[in-house]
Amino acid sequence: MDREQLRSDEDVEEILRLAVRREGRTDPDLRHRLHTAASELGISETDLQAAEEEYYKKTRVDQDLAEFNTRKRHEFRGHFVTYILVILGLFGLNIYTIRDGGSLWAMYPMLGWGIGIATHGFSAYSRATRDDPEFLKWRRRKLSGAEDDDDD
Repeated sequence: MDREQLRSDEDVEEILRLAVRREGRTDPDLRHRLHTAASELGISETDLQAAEEEYYKKTRVDQDLAEFNTRKRHEFRGHFVTYILVILGLFGLNIYTIRDGGSLWAMYPMLGWGIGIATHGFSAYSRATRDDPEFLKWRRRKLSGAEDDDDD
């Protein structure tokens, strides 16, 4: 086996990740193994703790980002259902008034509101990123304990 292939920290991390997966262990021994491996690599306890905290912080941000994206889609679906129901109601009213010589006016709110709904749908189904201002604002509110009521 040619051991000269390891060129970066990422190579080492990937090999360790694969080895842990192969063993199939997810027991409490993993923390001890982490500290043992760090010690063998000459990594100080302080650096290991800082790296662990960075890992958990990144994991929390990733979880929040997934929650944010899910919430955006859920809110859109609620708005879309409201749109459909109101437009159906307007068309029903329009059909009722058209018998008395009215015009097809319900298409105007349908088109106007439809543009807004389409824009909202595009926004809801495009994935937010970690530096998206809307996500950062939502996350600040979440971390401060403020209710996540929409002010839109």
